[in-house]
Amino acid sequence: MTTLLSGYYVAIVGLVLTAFSFHVSVQRGRKNIWYDDGGDLTLARARRAHYTMLEFSVIFLLALVTYELMGGAKGWIHPLGLAFLLGRLLHVIGALFLKPASPPRALGALISHVATVIVSIRVLMLLM
Repeated sequence: MTTLLSGYYVAIVGLVLTAFSFHVSVQRGRKNIWYDDGGDLTLARARRAHYTMLEFSVIFLLALVTYELMGGAKGWIHPLGLAFLLGRLLHVIGALFLKPASPPRALGALISHVATVIVSIRVLMLLM
């Protein structure tokens, strides 16, 4: 069986999402807030970081795995996967630790969007 390089990014994102989920759970336990964010900014930011990672990851990972399964060039997998992870890291740093409209957060979102657009276009190119 052939190893899919995109599987590394599925696994890494899975671990990151689990870590974010754990962080949210810890915040809930510390603050005794079990529904929504209870108006607590720290919990709201933790939840937003987790949700945003999930929102961006689903379509990116689907496109990346699809691209690889369709026989796309392996040379694109790591650059796109690493760019996406960098973008998510920058976004999370901005979401958790900086002002809501921080440059790292905006740059992280942009990098993630660009990686998703590139891999999606490459899938379309394979379909033509």
